[in-house]
Amino acid sequence: MPDLKLAPNRLRFIIILLLMVGIFFRFFNIDGKVYWHDETFTSLRISGYTANEVRQQIFNGRIINKESFAKFQSLNVEKGLSDTIMSLEIEDPQHPPLYYLKIR
Repeated sequence: MPDLKLAPNRLRFIIILLLMVGIFFRFFNIDGKVYWHDETFTSLRISGYTANEVRQQIFNGRIINKESFAKFQSLNVEKGLSDTIMSLEIEDPQHPPLYYLKIR
């Protein structure tokens, strides 16, 4: 078996530096990052809303801002675990409800 040598100090330093820069940019301005499509629907399911409820409440002919969506992307005290399960049952029955209940 050939002898495995450790990477030279310069290469090790570059790798560690790149990892640190990557971690920094992952968490820098994290509250301003844009949701992906699937993350939006996960937040919607967790809050207990269906897509039809969002359409009825958001799309009303006015300009939509990010505050309009905040209601649907965070936990709602008016809706409970049963609403989360019902939204999955109505619109996404293929997804396991335990995952969404655990996240809620």
